[in-house]
Amino acid sequence: MKLVNFEWKKVVVALLIVGMIVTMKKPVVAFSQGGILVVIDPGHSSGYNQGCVSGYTEGDWSMEQALEDKAALEACGFSVILTRDREGNPGLYERGQMAVQNSAGYDAVVFMSNHTNAYGDTQNPNASGVSAITSAYLSEKNTQLINTVMKAVADEMNQVTGVTDVKGIEVCQNFNGEDYYGVIRGSVSGARSVAEAAEGPVQYTFILEHGFHTNQAECSYLSDSRNRKAIAAAKASAFSEFFYGVTSSVPNIQTTQVMPQDDFYMHGVVNVCDDDTLNLRLEPNSDYDNVR
Repeated sequence: MKLVNFEWKKVVVALLIVGMIVTMKKPVVAFSQGGILVVIDPGHSSGYNQGCVSGYTEGDWSMEQALEDKAALEACGFSVILTRDREGNPGLYERGQMAVQNSAGYDAVVFMSNHTNAYGDTQNPNASGVSAITSAYLSEKNTQLINTVMKAVADEMNQVTGVTDVKGIEVCQNFNGEDYYGVIRGSVSGARSVAEAAEGPVQYTFILEHGFHTNQAECSYLSDSRNRKAIAAAKASAFSEFFYGVTSSVPNIQTTQVMPQDDFYMHGVVNVCDDDTLNLRLEPNSDYDNVR
């Protein structure tokens, strides 16, 4: 995802809640081990979106991180499927719908799309941190899970980068009331109200931006496979605490040191237009049905 400013060419409502860290509550319902499906979407496709560190692309990183997430979550009793393999590139709405189509028999279904953020096209130390995008129509428990996971990832990364914190959650809708981002829209089957979303099987859905691949410290961190394992362990622990009320047994992997940089985050409303250069809207094409 890239934050840019363009003149409006379509009506989009975007809400960025900056620095929102909510005290997490244990879930009211006690979930059984194996009763929760986590559908992980490795964002974009192989080779897509080069970072500021040589060899890094968002599309390949998201796949490798998804595989680490899958292993860590399965070790904690979650059922996990991925929306693509290394060569695949399903449509965006289709990716979200995979959570709906595979939901039968589960107590809860989570859709999580792995991404890294960008500010501009080159290295930029002035943007950093973990953020998320979600549906406008899900309940507070969805927000609680997202904040739990964001904080776990940011805390893990910041031990090394020194610049990574939680930035907040973005909600973006199109003029017709549907969620703007294709994978989110697909996961709630195009719901246009809280009541419609509540009828669907997916009650937890989010795109997770794991820092900025235009930030040297964060991109260097993400490029190391040992750090991807650490992120996966942090996520699994957050999921386990939220759903099962227990601490994950996934081992904490030692992270590797990179040079930290000054922390400054350019935030605000995301302006969207038909021909903008937001990287998450360019693949597989830029029409409405394929907005990520």
